[in-house]
Amino acid sequence: MYKAKIKLNGKEYKGTLTFATIKEIQEVLETDFEKKLTVTQIFEALEKKDLIVISTFILATLKELNKEKENEIVRDFAEDGQDSLEELENKFKKMITYVNDIFKKCMPLNSKKEVNKRQFVSLNEESGDWEYDNLEFLWNSILKRNNNFLDITPKNFFEQVNVYKKANKIQDEEVVIG
Repeated sequence: MYKAKIKLNGKEYKGTLTFATIKEIQEVLETDFEKKLTVTQIFEALEKKDLIVISTFILATLKELNKEKENEIVRDFAEDGQDSLEELENKFKKMITYVNDIFKKCMPLNSKKEVNKRQFVSLNEESGDWEYDNLEFLWNSILKRNNNFLDITPKNFFEQVNVYKKANKIQDEEVVIG
């Protein structure tokens, strides 16, 4: 599994970005902040440094690997960087570094080693969002994977899609992994 690290309030935590995490981020943003965002809109909000989206993203990715420490993570996240403006600035820099790191480790990259946004154009035309059911169907039926679709990272998913395309001589733009 692909993981990123962040230090909060003197403690190091690891996080990952799975399909389940992405769904949770959407649900928390909609329920707690009345922000109904598509996955693409979440990625755009992260690029624009939207603090609500960044905070929700970080907490959800950390919770994925630390379910038993959820309250501790929230407390450390809230308390980190409260002593001075300089510490607050450092916290913000750490947050951005963590988001960038987790994207590099958990998302498919294009040939320029950037997140391959083209990879996510198979959207639901009505909502403009990812069709998790279709992706899961592809994972289980076409790729014949038996592990839980929601527990994998988008990078895992597209690695397997590339292997399938290569094995079946399907020509398409390759996703560079790593």
